[in-house]
Amino acid sequence: MNKTKLLVLSFVGLIGLTTTAAATIQTISAADLNTAIQNGATMKLIDVRSATAFNSRHIFSASNIYYSSASTFITACKNAGLNKSVETIVYGQNSADTTPNSAATALMNNGYTHVLVYQGGLDEWVSLGYQTLPF
Repeated sequence: MNKTKLLVLSFVGLIGLTTTAAATIQTISAADLNTAIQNGATMKLIDVRSATAFNSRHIFSASNIYYSSASTFITACKNAGLNKSVETIVYGQNSADTTPNSAATALMNNGYTHVLVYQGGLDEWVSLGYQTLPF
C-alpha cells in the first residue's frame, strides 16, 4: 500500500506538524488564528462540534459542520459550498479532542489543499480571552 503524505502551507506564522497514518496535519496557534481573524484573512473556520455545543459558544467567525464520520462530514462540507482551495481551519472543544484531526484528514483525503487544525480548541480560545459568540 502506497501512502502519500500531503503537506499544506499556512498563510500565518509558525506551524506545528502532527503525523497521522494518512497525512501530515499542520496546526495553527491561537495567536496566529486570532491575528488572521482580526486581519480578515481569506479562510474558512469550521467548528466540528455538535450544533448544541456550537450554539452555546463558538469562536467568532466560525461555521458549524459537525463531524460524526468522514463521509457525512465531507458531504456536509460539499453541501455548504466549502471551496477546496481556500484556507480551512478546523477546531473542536480542547486539545484532547481528536475530532479536528479526523476532520482535517478527511478534508485532505478529499482534495482540500489548505487545511490546518487549531488544536487548543474552544477551551483554550476562551481561556486566552479571544472573541467568541455569543458574547
